[in-house]
Amino acid sequence: MGITTLIRKPVTSPELNSSLPVASKPLILPIKGYLINIANPLSLVFWIGIVGFAGKTWGMHSQDFFLLFAGVFFTAFSTDLLKCYLSGLLRKVLVSGAIFWINRVMGLVFMGIGCYVIYSVR
Repeated sequence: MGITTLIRKPVTSPELNSSLPVASKPLILPIKGYLINIANPLSLVFWIGIVGFAGKTWGMHSQDFFLLFAGVFFTAFSTDLLKCYLSGLLRKVLVSGAIFWINRVMGLVFMGIGCYVIYSVR
């Protein structure tokens, strides 16, 4: 992956524009995201694992599960909103030249991690 990132030619595109197209139906994207997450079987396995772990380890009951899920949902939703806001700010800063160098550096990081993992396994 690192080598591919380093040797791949950069995609030439116009500079990023700070104005984004406005969605004509703003509720469509959250509904699509919700449906994709419901269709993902790993989400169900994850939450069943959380319920099993919390019930066995902490001896939780139904009201405790509600508080746990409310806290997890609030935390995940808050961080997702923060990521959306920060990505909007970051979009104004990044230009294609910066993205090119970020990709090069990440390619080197991937190669370094890969070499470390290969070396540590032997």
